[in-house]
Amino acid sequence: MGTLVFDRWWFRAFVAVAMFFACQLCFMISRLQNLDEEKITLQAEVQTLERKRDTLLMDLANKERDILRLDRKEQQLEVLVRDRLSLASTTRKDDPMIYFVTPTAFRPAQKADLTRLSYTLSHVPNLHWIVIEDSDVTSKSISEILQRTQLSDLKRGAVYFGDDDNTYDLKLFDEIRSVKVAGIWPVGIVGGLIVEKPILSENGTVEGFNAIWKPDRPFPIDMAAFALNITVVTSHRGAAFSYDVARGYQESHFLTGLGLTRSDLEPKAENCTKVYVWHTRTEQSKLSKDDWRRLTAKNREQFDDAVKMGERKGQNFYYPPDFDYKKHKNLNKYHGTHALRERAKKISQGILVIRFEMPFNIWCLGCNNHVGMGVRYNAEKKKIGMYYTTPLYEFRMKCHLCDNYYVIRTDPKNFDYELVEGCTRQEKRFEPSEVDQIDTSDSAFSHKLAADAMFKTEHLEEDKDKATNDEVRMEKIEWVQERLRDDFAANQALRAQFRKEKRDLNEKRAQDADLRARCSLSIPLAPEDPNDQRVAEMLLRYRGVSCDSRGRATRTSRRGSSTADIPINILQGATSVFVDLIGGTLESVNAKEQRSSNQR
Repeated sequence: MGTLVFDRWWFRAFVAVAMFFACQLCFMISRLQNLDEEKITLQAEVQTLERKRDTLLMDLANKERDILRLDRKEQQLEVLVRDRLSLASTTRKDDPMIYFVTPTAFRPAQKADLTRLSYTLSHVPNLHWIVIEDSDVTSKSISEILQRTQLSDLKRGAVYFGDDDNTYDLKLFDEIRSVKVAGIWPVGIVGGLIVEKPILSENGTVEGFNAIWKPDRPFPIDMAAFALNITVVTSHRGAAFSYDVARGYQESHFLTGLGLTRSDLEPKAENCTKVYVWHTRTEQSKLSKDDWRRLTAKNREQFDDAVKMGERKGQNFYYPPDFDYKKHKNLNKYHGTHALRERAKKISQGILVIRFEMPFNIWCLGCNNHVGMGVRYNAEKKKIGMYYTTPLYEFRMKCHLCDNYYVIRTDPKNFDYELVEGCTRQEKRFEPSEVDQIDTSDSAFSHKLAADAMFKTEHLEEDKDKATNDEVRMEKIEWVQERLRDDFAANQALRAQFRKEKRDLNEKRAQDADLRARCSLSIPLAPEDPNDQRVAEMLLRYRGVSCDSRGRATRTSRRGSSTADIPINILQGATSVFVDLIGGTLESVNAKEQRSSNQR
């Protein structure tokens, strides 16, 4: 039976398939084992590569640090070379010296301008830089800049006045060295011109200037447009700048004081055809009030220290090394000052300086001048007693118009102020009810209202009656307020009314102008009167009716007959016309005829 089953084709096929899957399974198992080994190998290779990467990154960082260190060392060497060695060749050591004079004043951009100028001047050999600062002492920052430049000093050379905010070309300094008496050259962007320069004649001498601002000056040039030989300055000891000279005349005053004329000027910069100096200006700094107060401090060294330390607010005060909390408690005691500064200068006497506003109008007893309510003074405030649990304060202040002092005390009992000395109250008596004000009650009334229950009850009844009587008035006030609540609508209606009135006025002016033009009138026309307009209309209405017709109509109306030939409205109009023409009388023509018939 077993042999028969084995001989069956389907059994052999089944065995073959089973053996195939068994072989595939063995192959997959061996492959998985190999994959695990390859995974371990790859992980080891990855770790090796990561270590190499870290090593390379570390080497790269070290190289970068070395490069940075070399760059810094190069910069230091450049500074040392610039500060200690001349940047020009040694063959020019015998050239004339340039005395470069720079006036400067404190401003936010001062240090930046001077630093920029120092770098420019450090490239110029044989130059002596003189900085004139408008200050009592030399600023620490300017001293550092001058010390860093280390420009040498010689006796032979030229003098040049250069502003710290100008821009200079290095070629200018070669021109300055060649000055024998007084050299001159163009200046860019000054005096409202692109280039302000001298006008030369055919032989190369200065015969005028192209200045448009005050051209009548002896020397209408900028301070940066000329240089002088040092011998010219030393030979005229009295020549100097002056505070009494008008604006723009300092150059002329100084050159005239040296005895120079226009013929002494030497045109430089290729016969004044090139521009080597520009009158540039640093943009005005826009700083806050706190920064301006910090910048305008009297002690410049404190400002420099503040800039280095940075801005410190109230939560970050600087505590010095010798500060002892147990000994000093706070910074005010350490510095020997009070937190209120000048306001507490008499705090030991119990006096504090405050701003006191005058509560009412007064008269000064020293100069008899009037002091209005709301005027403020620096007053000395001190406590003088107590009213129950309320402190009494006294205020002492000096009159701003004389040397008299006011003394005013608080009066909590009467809810008022008491004028003790130096002033009297300006009396303005009036009835509160007449000016729509609430009547103030005195202290006696308040005490009685609080102590007497019956009086309080009566007063409450009076208040109710008053509220009832004022109900209509309050409703009117509320109506007015409600009407004006919508401010947009109110403004829109008001503007519409204004536009209508403006349009009517323009039309009226146009009509008057047309009438004056047609009638050849040169006098202004009076406003129209409604009565005149009505009279004119009636006269125009009877323009085609004859006198006989009006008389016949009058007689017919007196007899009571028919008035078919003349309309009734014509008769009435004629009567009103005659009434107006009489000059204000109230009797018509018909009434006069009736009286005459009665007399007959």
